[in-house]
Amino acid sequence: MIGPQADFWYPVNERAKQYSGQLYSQNTSLGIIAWRGQVVQSLPGKPPQLVGTIGDRAQLGTYVKDGEWNQYTIIARGGVILHILNGQLMAVLVDDDSKSTNNVSGLFGLQIEGAPCKVSFRDLWLRKID
Repeated sequence: MIGPQADFWYPVNERAKQYSGQLYSQNTSLGIIAWRGQVVQSLPGKPPQLVGTIGDRAQLGTYVKDGEWNQYTIIARGGVILHILNGQLMAVLVDDDSKSTNNVSGLFGLQIEGAPCKVSFRDLWLRKID
């Protein structure tokens, strides 16, 4: 799989918790594009840059529920990706590079990062917005 991923890490420890809510660029050299709490813009030929903040990264981390259901909402429209966790906006990417892998139609996948654990998904909805 290529393109952006909206991360959720099983909260086994504080280090793992720091990654939930971020946007990561899979299969590119960029790695983490937007940490939790950041609004980032990417322009052609330039590295992504911070253009705004949503809130304190540690405070936003308190929205991650350990051992409970977490509600994930990802809105991807063109090159704009909103990552929402349990009703709280976590990270935003505005990718204005039309050649970026973030702007390509394709597949989506579900995975969990971190230690071995039980993973369950329910009530999955996918809606194409024209």
